[in-house]
Amino acid sequence: MLWFLPLVALGLWLGAGHTLVREGIFFSKAAMVTFGGAYAVLPYVSQQAVENYNWLTPSQMLDGLGLAETTPGPLIMVLQFVGFMGGWNHPGAMPPLLAANCERRESHSSASASSSVSSARIKERSMAWRSSRTLPGQL
Repeated sequence: MLWFLPLVALGLWLGAGHTLVREGIFFSKAAMVTFGGAYAVLPYVSQQAVENYNWLTPSQMLDGLGLAETTPGPLIMVLQFVGFMGGWNHPGAMPPLLAANCERRESHSSASASSSVSSARIKERSMAWRSSRTLPGQL
């Protein structure tokens, strides 16, 4: 849980209600409970970021999705856009540009770190299933 230590430190420094802390927790949860790539996680992130957390408006979310769809590169860049806009729109006591860049980086690193942990767990379980004697009979 290496990525969780900075979140604890930020929570102690800025408070648990700060956008930087809330986004770190949110993106970590999103990476842990979703699989299937960007198209699987984007509806969840869009709904939560717009309707639940109010980090950005619906039109800003559509701009981010449109930007990601029309530019080369991974669609998961939308998560960085959501993190940036959340920091820009709700910087707390930080300057907006600093908060936005911190949150953009955090959204990417939280998703990357926790999805790596999820991938390792899935690989471990699949190896156990392959060596199971009862699995072929169940298929």
